Amino acid sequence: GQAYRVTLDAGLHYDAGNRVRRMASSDGSYIPYYVFKVDTPNSFPSYWGDAGYAGTYADGDPLSRIGDGSDQLAVIYGQIDYRGNPEARFPSGSYSDQLLITVHY
Repeated sequence: GQAYRVTLDAGLHYDAGNRVRRMASSDGSYIPYYVFKVDTPNSFPSYWGDAGYAGTYADGDPLSRIGDGSDQLAVIYGQIDYRGNPEARFPSGSYSDQLLITVHY
């Protein structure tokens, strides 16, 4: 099989001071969030990023796989960061971010 890695950059609204990705609304409000990956069944989730490559989100490692010609599934999920806002009171509105996924082989 062919080894490959999938990286995820920091996004358009990354907050370097707090080292967190953020979604932005049109009024300039932000909601911080994290993206996690599960590398193997029964492993703990870990930050997904691009450490060792572009390094825009060096707190997270790439997703590593071995290609064998069949479909590859990955468990990926996001979580809002409530640490600075424990009551989860974010301004209402539509929030978005844009992340770049790159496959390296």
